[in-house]
Amino acid sequence: MGYFRLIRPLLPFACAAVVLRYTWPIAASEQAGLVRSALVGAVVTGGIGFAVGFFGPMVLDPGSPQGPLLGIFVTGPLSLLAGAVGGAVFWAKRR
Repeated sequence: MGYFRLIRPLLPFACAAVVLRYTWPIAASEQAGLVRSALVGAVVTGGIGFAVGFFGPMVLDPGSPQGPLLGIFVTGPLSLLAGAVGGAVFWAKRR
């Protein structure tokens, strides 16, 4: 049980490091195309929006049974679309 207490706080940082490892070079490259930029923006922003909408209601109101549905049906898809548009705009401005 002692090892789990050490691993639990480090796991989110490890996941963030993996995401940064694969997204930072794509965002910084000059040759990233429209589709790639939109896809990276959609995945990163969609993942953040989903996580906030899914886990946020669990933290703020643990007794609410419909809390995670916010992330599944509202914040996840909307942030996915916003990230795709943002990635496309980012690509257009860099060009």
